[in-house]
Amino acid sequence: MILKTTTGGLTWSRFRPPIRIFSLRNIVFTDSLHGAAVGSRDSGTTAVGVIVSTSTGGATWTTQDYTSVAGLEDICFSNSSTGFMVGTNQQFHPVVAKTTDGGVTWTEQVWGDTASLFGVRFAPGTGTGIAFGNQLKYDSLGFYRATDVYVLRTTDNGATWVRQIVTSPTASSITTSGILLSPMDGYLAGGTITTSAFVLHTTNGGTTFIGANTGEQVVEFRLHQNYPNPFNPSTTISFSIPASPAGGPHSSFIILKVLDVLGREVATLVNGPKAPGHHEVTWDASNMPSGVYFYRLITPTSVLTRKMILMR
Repeated sequence: MILKTTTGGLTWSRFRPPIRIFSLRNIVFTDSLHGAAVGSRDSGTTAVGVIVSTSTGGATWTTQDYTSVAGLEDICFSNSSTGFMVGTNQQFHPVVAKTTDGGVTWTEQVWGDTASLFGVRFAPGTGTGIAFGNQLKYDSLGFYRATDVYVLRTTDNGATWVRQIVTSPTASSITTSGILLSPMDGYLAGGTITTSAFVLHTTNGGTTFIGANTGEQVVEFRLHQNYPNPFNPSTTISFSIPASPAGGPHSSFIILKVLDVLGREVATLVNGPKAPGHHEVTWDASNMPSGVYFYRLITPTSVLTRKMILMR
């Protein structure tokens, strides 16, 4: 349902759509008359996206199916005519839809990644925006579950989008909201079922995000997949260090090495104490030949290894 107030929240009138809708996820108005809410509904055979819109300030509403997705999660407008919706299609691929006529027609871009998008936000008065959600992984029980944070970025008002590097704070991090305060300054927030909430902060318009201090404690040593991969000539490697068993902010002695395919050490990136939290280092392989390499994190309690590819 949609609720409307004209008394500053003291009283509310209700609009119930004439068709069955699972949920409406977000609502936006471009002026006092024109607005839209998005969500999902049962079409009888499958779940589809739905748009509920008004041009009368909420006095009347119309509904429109958006059948190329299983559900629409968010909608925003960068100006009165240009807007964006995000969701996930029936093949679990992320979708960004764009309108340039105030929502009358929509064109969409679909990515081949297995991921879901939950939100889209633009820096006020600019063409810089981010669409955010989560990568999905098919687990042993036959369900898709959230894994890493997933972010797309545009600097040309949605004409093109580029996937960005984001280090997930914890396993199965679910990204629920985000904002760009300016073309360079923005935040993502979320959490998981079993661990504390997280906030990620960008100071370069979403090219990279780093963890902000939320009081969250990393619960295990984690070595994340490098990005980009394959790469040329440099790549970023990130890892997470848990707090001490007593809960104090004690450092852990960490070694991070790069090995070639024969197991020979070719670089040492970290060799010393590191505080609890999330860390990133860059490996410049300009002087190394193309091929498969491994990076290994040695901690007081575990040894973690991942593979990466240098491709000239």
